[in-house]
Amino acid sequence: MANKLWTVCIFILIVEVAERLCYYSISGTQRNFLNESPAKMPLGQAGAINSVFTMLSYLSCFLGGYLADQWLGRYKTILIFATIYFAGTVMVALTANPNLVGESWALPVYLAGCLVFISLGTGAIKPNVMTFGAAQYDVTDPVEKVQQKTFFSYFYLMINVGAGVSFGFLTNIATSKVEGDNIGNGFFECYCIAAGCMGFAVLSFLAGTCRYKKEAMPVHKPMISVITKYLCRSAKSPRGMMAVVGWLLIPVYITLNLVGSIEAANPIGKDMTYVCMALCLVSCIGLVLGHMKNDWMVEFTDEVAGTGVTLLDAKKVCGMVPQLLLINIGFNIPYNAMNNAYPTLACQMDVRLGSGADAFQLNGAFTNLGDCIAIIVGVPIIESIIYPMIERRQQRAISRKTKYTIGFLLACLANLVAIFIEQVRRGRPFIDGKDDEGVSKCAAAGIHMSDMSCFWAFIPMFITGIGEILVNPVVYEFAFSEAPPQLLSVVQAFNLVVAGSISNCITGPLSILVFPNNLNNFDVLEPLSKYDSPEGYGDGFPKGKKYPMSGPSPEGRGDVNTTFIINIVIGLCCLAAYLVVEKLDDCEPEDTRLKKEEGDQPLAAAVEDQDGERILA
Repeated sequence: MANKLWTVCIFILIVEVAERLCYYSISGTQRNFLNESPAKMPLGQAGAINSVFTMLSYLSCFLGGYLADQWLGRYKTILIFATIYFAGTVMVALTANPNLVGESWALPVYLAGCLVFISLGTGAIKPNVMTFGAAQYDVTDPVEKVQQKTFFSYFYLMINVGAGVSFGFLTNIATSKVEGDNIGNGFFECYCIAAGCMGFAVLSFLAGTCRYKKEAMPVHKPMISVITKYLCRSAKSPRGMMAVVGWLLIPVYITLNLVGSIEAANPIGKDMTYVCMALCLVSCIGLVLGHMKNDWMVEFTDEVAGTGVTLLDAKKVCGMVPQLLLINIGFNIPYNAMNNAYPTLACQMDVRLGSGADAFQLNGAFTNLGDCIAIIVGVPIIESIIYPMIERRQQRAISRKTKYTIGFLLACLANLVAIFIEQVRRGRPFIDGKDDEGVSKCAAAGIHMSDMSCFWAFIPMFITGIGEILVNPVVYEFAFSEAPPQLLSVVQAFNLVVAGSISNCITGPLSILVFPNNLNNFDVLEPLSKYDSPEGYGDGFPKGKKYPMSGPSPEGRGDVNTTFIINIVIGLCCLAAYLVVEKLDDCEPEDTRLKKEEGDQPLAAAVEDQDGERILA
């Protein structure tokens, strides 16, 4: 029997590779494009727009899951929104054309392409492509059941293949041709390649239509509205009121973050993002305290017809909320340094391949390859060697709590390592050279590179990737295993929204508040000779070299380590809160036994085949 991975699912996997390639190519260069284009958006505001882009992409997962499960089915949802995605990439490519980028309509069209078309497309595709591919297999056939497990491994691999091509190749093309105030055609070439890949993915998905299993038409049943009624009718106690207020604040602060980030150049825009962050914190505290125990939720006095959602189902879903919030927010805030802080740090290091004025310059986003490499190399090692070795020794599966704790600590360690790297960079001289030879093409205009290789930024990226292996797949498994069957899509969509949208309602405002345009505390537009042997550096610094100055920061300059410290503090606080909540909430305690006491059936934590080999559940 031919493996459906290559006869059917390959058409689906192409969509995932192209989608991730496009997403990371645009997201990974968005900050640079907005800063280098004629709009000259400050890096802090550009970083906030990037956070909004990520937020909307995850928020639209709700729409994609809802439409697929209730109205369109997965095939039509993927096809429609992949086409919308392609249209968005064409809009972005058009506005990056060097002959058009200066037009007054270019920036609004670019933002519409990113924040509307692409974010809708990626959000609707994300929750459906994996499940549509897995649905092609007949799980009653033992052979196809094994092949289905192989599909999940290849799917996860394809995500990182797309990201690897993007960060290793396309993002570097984008910024390599920036010359002073001339944006060049690098961004245009990068986005055209991304658009071409997405167009090919749509055609590929269509080409496999006759091979896909026919989907049953979805039956519309009220689910979210029923849970809402349970919440509102029961919210008479203080905890019930806290929970309901927490839910009601979510659309408010997400809207404030979206509008405020776009208008961050104006004082009112900045104020809106700060209010957003405050409301987000209030909302999350209310949801955690309100749903830690859900005995305040009561049954309806009248029957709600046409739904299979019971009070027990509603309590079970709400009981998962505190852990989903604390894990996703606590991990993703230090993790989000990969999207802004680490690439910015790399851009002010030596990003050249070779030397001289014509040397090719890498984009700081290139260092995201460290995360991709960590996942591609780390997953098989951790899953096939480390986990089984530990489990054989302790005769129990490794608990989620243990994995979360190690993953959180690794994400915080990555930020701590970045602090040390930045401290070393500050003591390094600038790259010698005539004219603009030492000017970074992926940093803000006119910023000189420090004489320190950007490859040092791979270290925090790699550490973050290992932490990601221990947190993200585990929280997905938690959402899948604990949710009632009829609410799997709703719970998984909420999980993705918290990870990508709600966490960015904190990261985005923090970016505007504390993230600097220039990590060097001096005005780079002045002649560098003015800063030879600056006062404040000791005898260990050779005369005649140029160093970043210490002391008060001119406007737009600042200390990136402030961002890293805040990330660490938030991550550790959320981890501590999770360890308390996990002991007190309504969620069932995790069963870490490798086998059930009766019979010889393995648990989901560690599955063995007939030959005793451990395989992933």
